[in-house]
Amino acid sequence: MIWLIQPRDKAQLNERGSLAPLAIGLALLSLAAILTTVAASSLFLFQKRLLTLAEATALFAVSTGEPAQSFLTQLKTSRFGQIAVAKDQIIDGKTVEVRLCAQWVSPFAVVGLPLTQIVCAEARSRLI
Repeated sequence: MIWLIQPRDKAQLNERGSLAPLAIGLALLSLAAILTTVAASSLFLFQKRLLTLAEATALFAVSTGEPAQSFLTQLKTSRFGQIAVAKDQIIDGKTVEVRLCAQWVSPFAVVGLPLTQIVCAEARSRLI
């Protein structure tokens, strides 16, 4: 019995190497997802750290009776850069409400996300 080998179709020859653009597209999509996740995580952690600082500032202000700005000037180092006290008020004579705002800078430029963002955190502390 003789086996005949038939030539390949021209359509099969044209599909050769069509996996490379798909792999490149998948790699770019994965890279974009990773960069977006890192930028969003950076913003989330920045906001949580600012909230912790606002809570500490409110505790200081209610326990000492001094304004919130005096606590921020006592800090030697700050990861936040320029911090603005947006609100520092005594509500009912026992409760201090502090609102801090700082500017977050993205670790890198991602299409669709801002490079800088003003982030604010608000905290209250009550003297018992």
